[in-house]
Amino acid sequence: MTANVTTTYLEMKNKANFQPKSGFEEMLNMIEIENTAFLNFILFTGVGLPWSWYSRMKWSEGDWQKYLDNDNSRLFLGMKGKEIIGYCELEYQENDQVEIKFFGLLPDYYGTGLGGMLLSHAIKIAWEESTKRLWVHTCSKDSEAALKNYLSRGFEIYKEETLPEKIPSENELLGHISNFFKWYRNKYVPK
Repeated sequence: MTANVTTTYLEMKNKANFQPKSGFEEMLNMIEIENTAFLNFILFTGVGLPWSWYSRMKWSEGDWQKYLDNDNSRLFLGMKGKEIIGYCELEYQENDQVEIKFFGLLPDYYGTGLGGMLLSHAIKIAWEESTKRLWVHTCSKDSEAALKNYLSRGFEIYKEETLPEKIPSENELLGHISNFFKWYRNKYVPK
């Protein structure tokens, strides 16, 4: 099955445009963790499946290996005390650009106001480097709060596009998940 999905691209070209959510540093912590395939996949599916994030679900072994061999990504856990509330992946790109590649809350934290705080941490971390442009994209499948959150933090829309996207069936999704764990077990679990 296919569905039309509208993707909105946003950017922040100046750190002075950043509008952090009040109290974010007191309420939450952002902890960088090693970006392993297992952790990345668990966070991606835990945060993304409710919003139909499928892109990494269908990755092949080669896709995962290529991704892991690239050291341009950093993975962060959003923490409230000892609870993991979400995550963020930042990708450092050419010309001092940083993309918020993936970002979101785990389902138990929807509607709590923590998304703005977590995004504030991600933006702060991204601007700590020699960043000249920070960018992100969201789509019509994401939470209604996503676009509003990005705009509230100081991002500006620079492009929108609507394209057909293949929506996998439940069996296809389960197959992708199973394939990932088979690959992971064969590659990383000692025999």
